[in-house]
Amino acid sequence: MTAVGVGDDYDLGESDFESDISVDSLDSDSESDSQSGEMSDEELQEDEEERGAQPMVRGPWLPVLDTDSFDLGNDIDFAGDCGPVNPPGEDAPPIKYFDQQLGGGDGGVDLFDLLVRETNRYAEQYLQGRTLSPQSRARAWRPVDREEMRAFLGLLLGMGVVRKPTISSYWNEGDKNWLASTPSFGATMSRNRFQIIMRFLHCNDNSAAVPRGQPGHDPLHKIRPVLDLVNGSFANTHRLAQSVCVDERMVGFKGRHHLVQYMPNKKAHRWGVKLWILAEAGTGYTHQVRIYKGRNLGGPPPRAGLGHSVVMDLMEPHLDKGHHIICDNFFSSPSLCHDLFDRETFCTGVVAVRRKGMPSSFVGKRPPRGSTIVRRQGPLLAVLFSDRRVFTILSTMGSPRMEDGLNSRGRSVTLPSVVRLYNTLMGGVDLGDQLIAVYDPQVRSVKLWKKILINFLLTASVNAYQTFMNTHGRTTPRLDFHMSLLHSLVGNTHVTRRTGRPRTQPPSRRLTGRHFIEVLPGRKRKQCVLCRKRQRTTDGSAGKVRTWCPDCTVGLCARCFSQYHTAAHIEE
Repeated sequence: MTAVGVGDDYDLGESDFESDISVDSLDSDSESDSQSGEMSDEELQEDEEERGAQPMVRGPWLPVLDTDSFDLGNDIDFAGDCGPVNPPGEDAPPIKYFDQQLGGGDGGVDLFDLLVRETNRYAEQYLQGRTLSPQSRARAWRPVDREEMRAFLGLLLGMGVVRKPTISSYWNEGDKNWLASTPSFGATMSRNRFQIIMRFLHCNDNSAAVPRGQPGHDPLHKIRPVLDLVNGSFANTHRLAQSVCVDERMVGFKGRHHLVQYMPNKKAHRWGVKLWILAEAGTGYTHQVRIYKGRNLGGPPPRAGLGHSVVMDLMEPHLDKGHHIICDNFFSSPSLCHDLFDRETFCTGVVAVRRKGMPSSFVGKRPPRGSTIVRRQGPLLAVLFSDRRVFTILSTMGSPRMEDGLNSRGRSVTLPSVVRLYNTLMGGVDLGDQLIAVYDPQVRSVKLWKKILINFLLTASVNAYQTFMNTHGRTTPRLDFHMSLLHSLVGNTHVTRRTGRPRTQPPSRRLTGRHFIEVLPGRKRKQCVLCRKRQRTTDGSAGKVRTWCPDCTVGLCARCFSQYHTAAHIEE
């Protein structure tokens, strides 16, 4: 290992700082790594403007030459308990864990009751004073109850397991669709009923919304009750371990909405709404969610910067407990690390070398491959490591000591210990994203809040799965857990089908009243209508009889008279 001192100087091209993370040292396949090491000049300028003009005063950056024996000496004991809180139990089915993630707590309204109440309210508001066309499906609306809402959500999540191009295709039947038919959807709920519930589905009262541009306007009014409910439930059912991650999550949406962001580095969803996520590093359990409302809707810009304020807001209930936060370079800065350490919280994250407060000696440096430049500012360690590319990392917990190991491709590499620490722990939010994307229903909607609601349901499912695994202490396939959950949501709900079309004409006269067989007057003869059908005569010579029914005015023999007046289906 080569330790680089303060006076050493190396040539550095501008492109070397396009990414802070080396492909060899970090898993380049993950979205977090590819995005965390890249910030444009405009992003840096905007972030520094938000941080204010006051310089940081934390003391000078001192060189560290003996990296093998260097120790920060930051000793903070983790004081919190971790793991599930009051889990349903080892014998409880998956639906119990899912309901716990969506419960109101302390006797409050859970998600299902909330959706039932607001959906029926919106349907009533929509139908009042509105003239509907004769073909409108809204004419068939009836209030939804809790059992039917659970079945509706079960079918909605089931569309993430069975993928089809359109919602109506799940109800396609017949010989042309027998290969891809899903009769369970039609047996649970009719297509029209599912679509009318989807149309009137709501989470909040529209009449209480403050118009846009008015004081007190909430751009998240449509989804606010659900956001508050899931944040409370996620936090109350699980205590975070020491290592946690803060990162962003995208909910894909390509419609028109003022909350939509464009993230070119996100492979799954480049367009959509951005969520700030606090997750457990080891399991991917989503603990808190914040929805980014944009620079113009989120109030005045924070003086310390957007990334700094997001981390401090998410971690506020967990400070002073010895947690260790891992984040990428959108959030990392020397001021964040120092502020967290003042609250007895560790922090590790890659950082842009031009971030305010970083060592000025890092700018323009390119040490030989495999070597480091290490600086210390009080409890904070800054490491510039040169591999295929040059990147910089900050930490109040790691060590600059070089260690041998294997990278994601199985190749032998030598990395600083703090880099290996970051690689190991920076992935909790990405793990949750992967588990959510597996069974994400591709439901098209022009309503952004409905896409967010589906994401929250899937997040609750992933959290329930992690709690289930933690409680049982054994490996259970995610598909088995998810299918058991869907079956329990659908329950015993079955559609009530009509047996044919409603009668539009009164019953035939031959089936009503009293009928008597009589002899035709004047020695006339008529063909018996039933004998004629059986004998299939065409010349009129067979089947002629002298008896008839004067009320029905048809010829009938004595043998066919009773059958004619009792059989339901006879072509007259």
